[in-house]
Amino acid sequence: MSIKGKFAVDVQFTDSTTDGNVKSLKTIALQHATEYDFGKIAIITGTCGTAVINVDCNLPGYRDAAGDLVTFSSISRVAFSAGGSELVRCASDQFDTVGYAMTLYSRAGQVAVSECIEDNEFEIGVAATAGTASYTLVLYGS
Repeated sequence: MSIKGKFAVDVQFTDSTTDGNVKSLKTIALQHATEYDFGKIAIITGTCGTAVINVDCNLPGYRDAAGDLVTFSSISRVAFSAGGSELVRCASDQFDTVGYAMTLYSRAGQVAVSECIEDNEFEIGVAATAGTASYTLVLYGS
């Protein structure tokens, strides 16, 4: 049993204009990727409405490729994506060890990624601002 994967973010924009024979170009790029070949991963999918759905990160309901239960001692990265046109909020129920609560937003399949310093004794709440939406959470940790 082994795990291999990565979290990657790639943001690039170019702003250009031409005035006479002079072309002006401005570019911004933010890129980061972290690859992992160790740890544990859980993928959680569901449907939410405007009422908060609590995902208990300590419940052993997630199974790995071998069919074994996945439990975490800590969670260090979270990726979140929600379908539909309405904004969906994903937030931890407590502050992490440095005093920040994790909050992510998604809609229309956009992916949000956050670092997270949480032990396994917390829940993640998922709720839509209106209507219903499908969601996917990816938890990475040890």
